[in-house]
Amino acid sequence: MQRQFYTMAQIQASPEASLLMGHIMVHIRRDMERFADSDEAQLQAIVADMNATDADVAERFAYCELFGGLAHLQLSVLEGDEPWYLLPPAGAARPIDRLALRINGLVCCVAPDDALQAWRAAPIRHLVMARALGEPGEERKVCASCGTESTTLMICEGCKLVRYCGPACQRSHWRVGHRPLCKWARSCIEGNFA
Repeated sequence: MQRQFYTMAQIQASPEASLLMGHIMVHIRRDMERFADSDEAQLQAIVADMNATDADVAERFAYCELFGGLAHLQLSVLEGDEPWYLLPPAGAARPIDRLALRINGLVCCVAPDDALQAWRAAPIRHLVMARALGEPGEERKVCASCGTESTTLMICEGCKLVRYCGPACQRSHWRVGHRPLCKWARSCIEGNFA
């Protein structure tokens, strides 16, 4: 699988890619709110821990023409720099408002044709991308095979992008084409880009 780097200037030049980057940043901010009650010392420890463990909160799947279609996206940071840092305290009401991430672009892995065809054939593909992007709002839990809404759906253990009523719906969806999409998505999640 081939990966491609896109600079922030390239992303900002595309309205579609800029909107996508905005969704990613909203998701990161929402995820970081769990540290909102942290004091200065706690926040410094959190930043050190995230840098030590290479915390990646911005891995997503999305469809964007700039990236060549359906793609796996990861934020890219400058080589040698620690990605997470704290801004100086000037004017920030809460310490969490100083938490920042050094980003110089996105690294993308475009889906192969068979995975793209499987995605296009999915009746609820728009929900898959909304969930993968972490878009704001209540997540709708819908079976990828039959379209039933439920709060007790099981998630695909391979790609973690779709849900099913049960094994019968999962088998049915697998037979109609989920396999190549699942295989590609799982490879991206596991970092197997070779």
